[in-house]
Amino acid sequence: MLLTDAQREGLTNFISMALSRRTAASLSELVGTSVVIEVADIGLQPLHKLVTELDHNFADRVAAVQQNFSGSLSGDALFILDYQLALMLTNLLCRYTGKTPSLLDVSACEVITEIGNTILSGYISTISNILSNQVSFNVPSFQLTPLNSLLDNMILSHHELRYGMLVNLNLQMCDNAINTHIILVCSVISLSCLIKAVEPLAPMSYAATLKQTPIVSTH
Repeated sequence: MLLTDAQREGLTNFISMALSRRTAASLSELVGTSVVIEVADIGLQPLHKLVTELDHNFADRVAAVQQNFSGSLSGDALFILDYQLALMLTNLLCRYTGKTPSLLDVSACEVITEIGNTILSGYISTISNILSNQVSFNVPSFQLTPLNSLLDNMILSHHELRYGMLVNLNLQMCDNAINTHIILVCSVISLSCLIKAVEPLAPMSYAATLKQTPIVSTH
């Protein structure tokens, strides 16, 4: 399953618009400072190949926020931060007055969870809008774990071939750029539906989809 140039452009436009407007505004309100979200790159691979590729980029544990969703599109969405970048991000936002922590504490993990939840919820809700179908999702979970272990568990828990769509993001805030990642893990059928929906997407045609289907959060 390879992306054509038109499909990659459609996905890039779609994700940029999904995150750069409402999601960036919600994130700015959450953290109390201006946030700009930029889509740096998009890739699509079978999940087992993505594990191999990312294993070279994340030698240590990652801070991961995971959200399961179901409906017309079913799968898992992950917000991923390198451990040291997660520490840098929380130190920037928490504005510690004393010695800057060198480890992620409970408060820092809660900050990352809220940021990940805001980004993933905006991402999934926009997918729901573009597909004109309702997507429900669970409360996100937070993990500090090697990324290959996290993705391996996703492979072992399903018998079908699953793909991972990797989106590399830059979060610009507090005069710093933080490299983060979203991984959308779905079956071939689910991803094909999404790719088909966004392939003809033009930037000006997207505005009409923003006020469509509501999202249901299941607890």
